[in-house]
Parts: sequence; structure tokens; C-alpha cells
Amino acid sequence: MLIDKKKIDVKDDCISFLNLLIEGYRLHVYPISPEIAAMTGKLPAGLNNDPADRIIAATAIVEELILITADRNLRQTSELRTLW
Repeated sequence: MLIDKKKIDVKDDCISFLNLLIEGYRLHVYPISPEIAAMTGKLPAGLNNDPADRIIAATAIVEELILITADRNLRQTSELRTLW
């Protein structure tokens, strides 16, 4: 979306850019597992209503990761370990 909205400028298509990030920074892409999908519905109602934010938060919880975010709502969620 950021590429399409011209918020970031990349030399290649989106898939090539994402693959470059994954390879260059050794990022890991987590699939949306049944556990992650179920966790999105268990998160507090006051948490962001944006489905993408809920999936990201649920992934961090299920995979026991620390989420780096400036999002105040996410940082105030007790189940979620955050850093910023």
C-alpha cells in the first residue's frame, strides 16, 4: 500500500522489494496459523479495530516475540510485550 500510495519509492515491484528485505535483513515471515487467527478474536475489544494490527499483535503473542511499535493502544495491552 505504501508503494502504491507513493509513500515509499522502490526500484522494483513489491514482491521483489519484500524479498530483498527478507534476505537482506534476515527477516522471518510468519504465516497466519490457526492459533494466531484465534488469538485475534481473544484480544481486548479496546485494542485497535484494524484487522492488520490485531494480526500483528496476535502473532507477537503466539510466537512469544517483542513487538516494536509506537502505537499506544498496542503498548498498553498487557498480553503483548512491546518495545519503543
